[in-house]
Amino acid sequence: MFEAATMGALAGGSGSRDAGVSVRSDIADGMLIVRAGIFDGRFDNRVSGISNKDENLAYAFRVQFTPTMLGYKAEKGYSLSDTYLGKQNVLTLGFGYNTQKRKDDPATVVNEEHTWKQWTVDAQWEQKYGDMIPNVQLGYIDLKDYDRFNNDAKAFWVQGQLLYDQVVGFGKPALALGWFNSEQKPASGGPKPKVNRYAVYFNYYIKGQNAKIQLGLDTFSRNSADKGATGKNYTDFTLALQTIF
Repeated sequence: MFEAATMGALAGGSGSRDAGVSVRSDIADGMLIVRAGIFDGRFDNRVSGISNKDENLAYAFRVQFTPTMLGYKAEKGYSLSDTYLGKQNVLTLGFGYNTQKRKDDPATVVNEEHTWKQWTVDAQWEQKYGDMIPNVQLGYIDLKDYDRFNNDAKAFWVQGQLLYDQVVGFGKPALALGWFNSEQKPASGGPKPKVNRYAVYFNYYIKGQNAKIQLGLDTFSRNSADKGATGKNYTDFTLALQTIF
């Protein structure tokens, strides 16, 4: 629904996919889907001496529930979608957790050993009512000891879209709104950097996700702890054309 944007990094990372092994179990035709995995981060040692010196493995777990007895269809894809554009009614509740013990070089850092812990809860609802398809999503992320200074962070978001399921011109129009909040909590007890992102997007689906146009506005509101001496609040405008072959 929205273009990706940085809301104040909760934790550093390469953005690349880690090597690992994961397993998945679908119970009762997807009413309950359980996933678990073990991963070895490709860039765990990207900074000599201070990044996971012992290369400990990361462990991840996710469970999601869909009340299929109420007529909702389970999200069985490898990844989840922002919207199914009315092709299926969805109500999904999810919980995820991952952790990794990291041991750094004691000669380089103050606290050489810490255990990253992260958990998240999320929900998505989408249902077709005649020619209107509302979609609502929300989620919460909580991170503990995500770096060698034992800093914490959290994020919360709510977003939604209302799609008119009829062709107007040569596509189907939709209006999407979103609010995204992130906050870092320094272990030192100092000021907490906070960022709020407010998004308004007009999405025009020409051929579903394979061809669409987006026109959007993102406003970022940052507190003084996040802005520092030279930072500022700002607004981005987006005009994008997506094509998938």
